[in-house]
Order: sequence, then structure tokens, then C-alpha cells
Amino acid sequence: MEWSQQLQEIVENTKSKTGFQILLSGKNSRICTTFERPIKLDPGKQYELALLNLETYYSFPNVDGKNNQFKYRKDAKSPWKIVSIPKGCYEIEGINSALQSAIGSKDITLKPNLNTLKCMLCITKEAEVDFTIPNCIRSILGFDAKIYKKGIHSGEHSVHILRINSILVHTDIITNTYQNGKMEPIIYSFFPNVSPGEKIVEVQKNLIYAPLTIDTIQRMSTWLTDQSGQPLDLQGETLTVRFHLRES
Repeated sequence: MEWSQQLQEIVENTKSKTGFQILLSGKNSRICTTFERPIKLDPGKQYELALLNLETYYSFPNVDGKNNQFKYRKDAKSPWKIVSIPKGCYEIEGINSALQSAIGSKDITLKPNLNTLKCMLCITKEAEVDFTIPNCIRSILGFDAKIYKKGIHSGEHSVHILRINSILVHTDIITNTYQNGKMEPIIYSFFPNVSPGEKIVEVQKNLIYAPLTIDTIQRMSTWLTDQSGQPLDLQGETLTVRFHLRES
């Protein structure tokens, strides 16, 4: 009897199980899909979902209207001017190029110090920089809110050029996942291994499945956030996500 029961369990475990892929695509960090034909699952069985792969571009900006202001003047007798760094994905060299283009001068230069992980502000002639204004770019460069004059200045703090520490993939049809002790529908997290402007192709090698909360899928939302739950700004780039749904 015991042998027969074990044999039956083996047969059940080796049976072909229902499984298929779900491919979603859109030009936003949130994709909301309505299925023309709802996916009806057997209510007497349990199902689970895993992310197979994700594709988009590293387009989410680290400079925008919240931190793109730069105030300067050519000398103590000149009026202060404020320029705006265009919204985009920057490293320090890129910010420096955009800044010098905006002010039309190389009297002010930003350079990374890879040893200290701080930014160097080099001011020549009699130029001055005012980092006390709202929405100032100093917040990612690591400088204090004060006025800097001629000389070479090292940022008082480490550079915070990267806003994104982790990209979280959410989908509203799963359960049993937690973030900081709170249940959240997060199916996957990763950090892009490419530079800003390049294509992200994230493939999950060891699939991790999460249980489904429903047995009929008529609508499904999938969205990307950073580690703080803030939506990612893809700036119109296409996001494609592929899931595998199977019987558990």
C-alpha cells in the first residue's frame, strides 16, 4: 500500500502541467493590460508566476527639475545668473559638459575623484558658484549649501550621482512577497549592469515563482519602481516584460 502511494505521488509529480508565457509591452514604467480572452485557470489547482526577462533602456534621469539648477557669476562685479542642466541621465563628465555649454565658459569645471568618490569643483579667474539655491545640482554632487570662490574644492560629501539602487518589478496578480516587512507584489529586483543610455536586457537565470492571487486573469498591471517605491521615468522608451505562468 505504501509503495503504491509513493508510486502514485511520482506519477502526479511527473505529469505534464499547464504553463504558458505572458508578454507585455508599453512605453511607460506601468503597463496595464486587458486580455481579449481572459485566462481562466482551474480553481481546484494552484498556480504561480515568475519573470523570465525584461528589456528597456537605461533612460531614467538622475537630473531633472528637482536638482538641475546652477547659479554662478563671472566675478564679484557681475550679476548672478542661473542656468538649468537639461533633464537626462548623466555622469559627472556629462554634467560638466552640459554646464560649460550653458555658461559658455570653462572657468568652472567639475571632475570626479575616483579615489575619494567625491566631486572636484575647479574655479578659475574670479568666478563664483552659489550652491544655496533651491533645486540645486549640488544635491547629487555632494557639496554643502554655500558660495564657492576661486580655487579647487572637494565636495564635502560623496557623490550621489545614481538615484537608483535597485529596480523593483511589481505585478498585481501575485502574493507572498515582502519589502521591509510589508507585503508588496514584487516579483523581481535587479540593478542594471549597463551605463546610462544603453539597453537593459535582464534575464532571470534561476526562476523564482510567486503564488497567484486569482484564478481568472482578465486584467493585469505591471510596473517598475526604484527601491523607495517611486515610479521610474522611462522618458518614452519601450518596456517589454515576459512572464512564465505555471501550475504549481
